[in-house]
Amino acid sequence: MWSIIMAGPTWLLRKLFVSTPWNLWKNAKFVMATILFFAATLFAVAYIRFDPPRLRGEIAFIGMAPVTITSLSNPAAVTNEVGFILFVAIRNAGSPSIVDNWTLDVEVSSQRRITIENPDWVPLQSTLPSEITGNTPTVVCGSDSLIEKTVVNPLARGAAARGVVMFHTDRLRIFDARAATTNYTLRFSDIAGNHYSIPGGPGTPSDYAAMPGVKSGTWPGSTQSCTSQQTPATQQ
Repeated sequence: MWSIIMAGPTWLLRKLFVSTPWNLWKNAKFVMATILFFAATLFAVAYIRFDPPRLRGEIAFIGMAPVTITSLSNPAAVTNEVGFILFVAIRNAGSPSIVDNWTLDVEVSSQRRITIENPDWVPLQSTLPSEITGNTPTVVCGSDSLIEKTVVNPLARGAAARGVVMFHTDRLRIFDARAATTNYTLRFSDIAGNHYSIPGGPGTPSDYAAMPGVKSGTWPGSTQSCTSQQTPATQQ
């Protein structure tokens, strides 16, 4: 057993010192590169372990409405479901991290809770059904996708990201989704595998209409473009 353990170091020493000057230089560079690689790996693991990401978040608004989902493979297949949009802010007080594994828990009662996985892709620009925000026209911009923001650009220490997250499900009725007793929890994880949750509930359009860093929201007119520099108007 001891001979097996010593075989690796013995081979390295033999390659390093029992050689021509040229091979000695090449082997020395190889050994040094190997040592630096393992040192960097150990440092990265220790850095994440002893200074992990520390994420915090808040839900400014949750809107929901009946939506019609058409199958891409079979356009004739249409299902009536409930769609959700959440305006969310995430902050990081620890080491840099992406934000991943988004899910939405909907607790209708103490006996019934559903978990919605796989958030929706946010289109480049779309207008929400008016009833999702209390009969107020609302534009959603693809550039506000919080999932894209926090995967493409990891959150640095002290940084924050704000945007929208969208889900849909066919396991819930709109009546239950809007009930005052229904509770929502948005869940996600960081690069180290730590899990986080944010409780929330239905809000009002004014909760997110002027959310900093977010173009989506309640516009003065439903024809507003996401490429405009104008910001959403705060509702009174």
